[in-house]
Amino acid sequence: MGEGESTGGRRPTLLRLRTKEAIAIGVSITPSCTTVATSDLAGRIVEQKEFLTNPDPDHTLKEVIALIREFSIKNKGSIEGVGVSLPGLVDPSTGTAVYVPYFKWRDIPVAKMISSASGLPVIIDNDANAVALAELWFGRPEVSDARDFILVLVAEGVGTGIIFDGQVYRGQRGAAGEFGHMVIGTQAPRAVLLWQPRLLGSIFLRAERR
Repeated sequence: MGEGESTGGRRPTLLRLRTKEAIAIGVSITPSCTTVATSDLAGRIVEQKEFLTNPDPDHTLKEVIALIREFSIKNKGSIEGVGVSLPGLVDPSTGTAVYVPYFKWRDIPVAKMISSASGLPVIIDNDANAVALAELWFGRPEVSDARDFILVLVAEGVGTGIIFDGQVYRGQRGAAGEFGHMVIGTQAPRAVLLWQPRLLGSIFLRAERR
């Protein structure tokens, strides 16, 4: 960015991250639709596409892989990796969808299937954990500065993401926060609740109509 002011020695060279180019691909698989998007280092969406989610894992992942390849070609090798969020119990350490109740997926090696086909590193996580991390990294200061909060994600079902000291608390086999799988609506608005102990139990509600 140029030179900064001297505080007694040589003038410092000021740097900032270049965020124009897409650097990662995000995949959000929900019971109704699947979104595949590219984003820059600031978390801004560069391009995205959607398709209806098929309960057959092979069918859905085949479409996901096709879009990942399309975006990778468009971005000429600048993509560093892929992140996938799933509405169910996952094991991020192995990249396995342990159980996705909407589709009855069990022990699907999602990360391995996508990585083998795309040649990119892949990580997966529960959808509520992914939203909680997004709030921590890119959300409002009152959320990110707290570093301890519980996010309640209300979409086709209800789940929670627990953040302790800036990290996702997963529990055994990633089951922390999995308090139920009740379907509450197929065309209902999506709502996010944030409870932050350090802010005296302040609750923030954000509703997003899909």
